[in-house]
Amino acid sequence: MAFRNGILDTKTLDFRDATPDYFNLTACDFDWSNADPGCQLWEEKLKQVFANDQSKIDRLQEWFGYCLTADCWLEKALFLVGPTRGFKSTLLDVLTRLVGGKDAVDSPAPEAFGNSFNLETMTGKALITISEGDSTSSKYAGAITRFIKTVTGQDSLKIDRKFKKAISGGLTAKVIWQANAVPTLFDSSGAMLNRILPLTTDFSALGIEDRELRSKLNAEILGITHWALRGLARLRTHGEFTATDCLREDLLESTLPLKGFVEQNLEIDWLSYDPWSNGMTDSKSKKLTNYTAYPDIFSRYSNGSYGHLKSQYFAKALADTLRAMYPDEARRLAMFSPHPPLKSVVFGHEKTRYLIGVKLKAIN
Repeated sequence: MAFRNGILDTKTLDFRDATPDYFNLTACDFDWSNADPGCQLWEEKLKQVFANDQSKIDRLQEWFGYCLTADCWLEKALFLVGPTRGFKSTLLDVLTRLVGGKDAVDSPAPEAFGNSFNLETMTGKALITISEGDSTSSKYAGAITRFIKTVTGQDSLKIDRKFKKAISGGLTAKVIWQANAVPTLFDSSGAMLNRILPLTTDFSALGIEDRELRSKLNAEILGITHWALRGLARLRTHGEFTATDCLREDLLESTLPLKGFVEQNLEIDWLSYDPWSNGMTDSKSKKLTNYTAYPDIFSRYSNGSYGHLKSQYFAKALADTLRAMYPDEARRLAMFSPHPPLKSVVFGHEKTRYLIGVKLKAIN
């Protein structure tokens, strides 16, 4: 880590004078000292915010330490969820100082993730923060999910630049997604769950805000740095973040946004479905008895209180949900059926598309 008065080795905690031989894109705007002044207010606030849950505090401490390095070996993104005035923005402000200030952080708007030109501003950053805003809407949630999986997986990205040649490479930034509620993730593969490090705050200062809190915490920034380095040392020793069960069920549900709709409204009859005998006489007539018109399924969804997905997003979300809920059946039929059940088909010259292997339940 680069400080105003020198360079710190985060593994050995050896401190040496600044040198032009060390190249770095960021530096802290305060001096380092081996003497730890402590951070009493910071630790008191964390106990209040996390309701004395030490596992959550330890996880946050390790994440802060993780962000002090350029390594992304754990392939995780922090998912910070909490109520309004729940200390989330204050946490990010403190972390921003630790990683080198605002120039080291990019906070793109949700729509930025759908345009490769917007990735240019994220190159060379230490931290990328995604605020809830419209990120919970179906329009952007899919793009944000794909972005997080790509960055945490250290995969290569094509980064377009206006009036310049595009470049390819990975981003080394840590990613934080903060929200007041669990958003829809649109990832039936389960990969996103393994990339997310969930953390919830349990306190809201709404109506009792301390307007001077940030300046008070800035006075403890050196002590907070020592605190974060202790978390980094523990993380390197254990090789993984402190375990906590917060949000796991909610996140699992969010990866299958139509699970409730499917359970309440659809009959899935893929086990007994045989495309060669289920009323099908030849490849042209396609006389099936086990199918439902896609518009009827979407109409049932849009007229209920299941969400607000548009038709083009609904089709993929439904296929992903069915594939995740019935993996064995979907895999078998996708391999052997001439008409996979997760794809709609057109009978004859009709314009209406049908989803085979699926029926609507009767409404009581």
